[in-house]
Amino acid sequence: MSNQQSQLLIAVALFISTMAATVEATTEAPAVPVAPRRLTKEEKKALKWQHSEAKKVVYQDLLEGIIPITPDYKAGDLKPKQLFLSHYQDLPPFKLSTFMSTRLFSTRLNSLRKQFRAKAERSRVDAEAFQHDRAIYPAPTMDPRGYPEWRSSAACALLKVAMNAGAHIEKLPQQLYNDNEAYRMFPLSVFRDHIYKEVHRRKLKKKKKKHDVKTHPKAPEGTAK
Repeated sequence: MSNQQSQLLIAVALFISTMAATVEATTEAPAVPVAPRRLTKEEKKALKWQHSEAKKVVYQDLLEGIIPITPDYKAGDLKPKQLFLSHYQDLPPFKLSTFMSTRLFSTRLNSLRKQFRAKAERSRVDAEAFQHDRAIYPAPTMDPRGYPEWRSSAACALLKVAMNAGAHIEKLPQQLYNDNEAYRMFPLSVFRDHIYKEVHRRKLKKKKKKHDVKTHPKAPEGTAK
């Protein structure tokens, strides 16, 4: 075989090899795109201001008086934008893009402050109405059966203290009844009923706590409770 023929065969072999590689590359299955993970229900809620940790942080600061409910800018209270930049922008709950807007933060903060002031006003009106009613209809000192009003009695306060110490477990109602003269302002049957009611109330409270039954948080002084 001549040198020229050898070079031709080599060229043909290279061509065939190149074509085979090209065909193999074009016949490979295309890459399947990976679908993004779907957010859970809780993750979706966390993206909304209404259910967010960011809102809880601001609410708690208002509740504890860390930031004022009714700001006095002339006295040096920070405006919402300044407050966000100095207090909140570096906190993890505010790292979500939807919570990084100073304009939206100002709107949301003002809305929370308005809610607190509305609650405070309702509390004031309710307190005035209560005092007005009490002036006309004083709280009774005796119950319908002719016994002292239990909830305002010394016996009620003393029984709660005794039950906190476990006295109702260690003693029979009769024995507990004889421990204090204040208890004997009531018949034994009435006193015994109040022990059972208090036991039931405490069990119910413990059950609610176990199942994480949420109640409205207490408002700071001067606001609704």
